[in-house]
Amino acid sequence: MKDHFKLLFTGKNRLITWMLLLLGFLAIGAVFIAGTSNISPMGMFTLYAGGALMIAAFFHIWKRWQYFLVLFLVFLVAVPFFILLHNVFYGLSELYPEAWFTGIFKSLEGITFVLAVIVFPPGVIVGVVGAVIAFIREKKSGEHLGD
Repeated sequence: MKDHFKLLFTGKNRLITWMLLLLGFLAIGAVFIAGTSNISPMGMFTLYAGGALMIAAFFHIWKRWQYFLVLFLVFLVAVPFFILLHNVFYGLSELYPEAWFTGIFKSLEGITFVLAVIVFPPGVIVGVVGAVIAFIREKKSGEHLGD
């Protein structure tokens, strides 16, 4: 893992990593500047694109399509799991409305909702697109796909 982060910020990868992070921050910043009370489909697309760029900044150095497939599956499983967690925390906060820990459950409810609806779907997109691109590159270069 330590080598992964070193590779992100050495040589040509440094420029690509910083550009992806900057574009992601700009896209997400544009959505928040435009306002989030009534997000249009274009706003949601821009928000997801910014998230996808920021996630891609950390995984663009991967060369194997299998790694991106695992990334896709992890994010795909995380979406319904965190939706379920959101509902569990909502139920617990409604079950004990006067308890001291209700605020903690309401906070966890919000965090898991944001993760499930805003953070993880761009990861699914990065996993699929990265797997397809890496697969095509691997096939073009003539490497063995099973290794």
